[in-house]
Amino acid sequence: MINLRIVSFRILFFVSLFFFSPSIYAQTIYYVDAAKSDNNGSGLSWANAKRDLQVAINLANSGDEVWVKAGTYLPTHDPFGNTSPANNRDKTFLLKEGVKVYGGFAGTETSLGQRNWRTNITTLSGDLGIINTLTDNAYHVVLSVNLTSASLLDGFTITKGYATAPSLSRITVGTRIIDRFKGGGIYNSNASTGFFNLRITQNNADCTNQDDDSWGAGMVNENCNSSITDCLIDGNSFLVGGNSFGVFGSGMIIVGGNCTLTRCVFTNNTSGSGFLDGSRGGALNITTGAHTLTNCIFYNNTAMNGAAVAFGGGEFNTSSFVNCTFANNNSSFAGTAFSGFADAVFRNCILWNNAPTVSSVANRNEIFSQETRTQFQPTFINCIVRDATGSPLGVTNTIMNGVLNGNPLFVNINDGDGADNIWGTADDGLMLQASSPAINAGITGAPVPGADLRSFNRDAQPDIGAYEFGNALSSNADLSSLTISSGTLSPTFTSGTTSYTASVANNINAITTIAVRAESNASLSVRINSGSYASLTSGVASGSLSLNVGSNTIDVRVTAQDGSTIKVYSITVTRAAPEPTLTASGSLSAVNTTYGSASATPTSFTVSGSDLT
Repeated sequence: MINLRIVSFRILFFVSLFFFSPSIYAQTIYYVDAAKSDNNGSGLSWANAKRDLQVAINLANSGDEVWVKAGTYLPTHDPFGNTSPANNRDKTFLLKEGVKVYGGFAGTETSLGQRNWRTNITTLSGDLGIINTLTDNAYHVVLSVNLTSASLLDGFTITKGYATAPSLSRITVGTRIIDRFKGGGIYNSNASTGFFNLRITQNNADCTNQDDDSWGAGMVNENCNSSITDCLIDGNSFLVGGNSFGVFGSGMIIVGGNCTLTRCVFTNNTSGSGFLDGSRGGALNITTGAHTLTNCIFYNNTAMNGAAVAFGGGEFNTSSFVNCTFANNNSSFAGTAFSGFADAVFRNCILWNNAPTVSSVANRNEIFSQETRTQFQPTFINCIVRDATGSPLGVTNTIMNGVLNGNPLFVNINDGDGADNIWGTADDGLMLQASSPAINAGITGAPVPGADLRSFNRDAQPDIGAYEFGNALSSNADLSSLTISSGTLSPTFTSGTTSYTASVANNINAITTIAVRAESNASLSVRINSGSYASLTSGVASGSLSLNVGSNTIDVRVTAQDGSTIKVYSITVTRAAPEPTLTASGSLSAVNTTYGSASATPTSFTVSGSDLT
């Protein structure tokens, strides 16, 4: 027998779920523009954007996105929502569960794929108070606490955080203790937040009374499982002459958890010297956990110990480094590339020209493992290690298999990112020369990545290091197709012709264009009438391009994969003037002729319209 009450309840429940829970299905995009005068706009379009990023984040619900136009943004709230906190330096950008925050917009985009975070620089700055005065800056530019991987920060520069305070100076956010003397750029606590396409730069930290250690001037990851991808961690530092007992990980520290770092570059981070307990990890410090780093670069970082990476945790640190390059780092003491205790594994990595400046130890300048228990010593498989010696080649307190010690023959070790100062482009100095012993010398199979730092496919027999040889960056900046939604291009499109004309009727006040790149790694952008370029997705219609009456110029810019070859296709679109209109009213006045006369009601004529001649 059917229980009608149960059936009715189930129907009512699902009907209620469908009609009264739209947030389950809906996604809202909130827009932010620093040029707005206030936050009075709804935030639901570029025209009605919010001015302050935190206001938009607070409005958003899980599943929503926040799009941020290029510009510089300062934190306006502390983690508890106060706009005028007792300590102004507690203001921060607090990320929110399930909310994805994207920077890099020109302010005209209608799809995420149209943004260009490289050209539309979007900065989250801790420079509160007096501009360019560090001492009143925010302790942490960004806070991420207790969030899942549904939360995201993508396409920003994070800068001018100043995590300086005495020991025990802290706040509690979501039950987590956040020390004010750690994590100047980003403090990521007990979270799985995703961080993509970030530049974390010029952040500082210090414990000002020598009673505690300072961590992660650039970024702290404490008990986190975050993915950190395509990020540049550059120029972060602990204060010269600071008062911390010890300092750990100027660029970044990872304490526990299982983080994944992919195609990240650590450069120019410095941990300084003079601290009672020394400085460890100029680029990175890893204490415990099982973290995976792939296709990463460690270049020109400094510290007293472990200028590239300092390790702790022994058997509780089972981190993995795959196809990473360590070069030109400088420490005071031996172990410039690797220092400390860890049961870590390095595969297909290059450790070269990392040198101590004060105390040198033969065979241990690149790697200084302090682990004497053989079962927990770090392992190096098919790596190039400059000062490995013996037969077979080895380093004290390590396990080595298939290791080489020959010069990897970088293109230019003294200019890691090349003349364009952009990592991952055709002129990078840490790419391999044709005669490099690293070529085809790596191991195969998991966990070796299928592509390198530049996202070029690796060979069946991969190379050692972050760059795969033989995959020169393409200089192809051609289009294979170019169309507009109204009008016809003249002449007919060919990839070698860059100038076109078209005409449209007056009633066409906007058009779109579809451009298809000839080479899959080229990037596209579009503008009209010399405005700002907006990112364009190959094969997808652009946003609406408004037309003035008369001549309009649409530029489609193609940037080749090498980052330096650029071709611009221009379309001059002429929008017709409005058709003239003529109206007349009244009747004939009296008419006199030589043949007689006629009479009529006097009147006048009215002529109106536009563009009459």
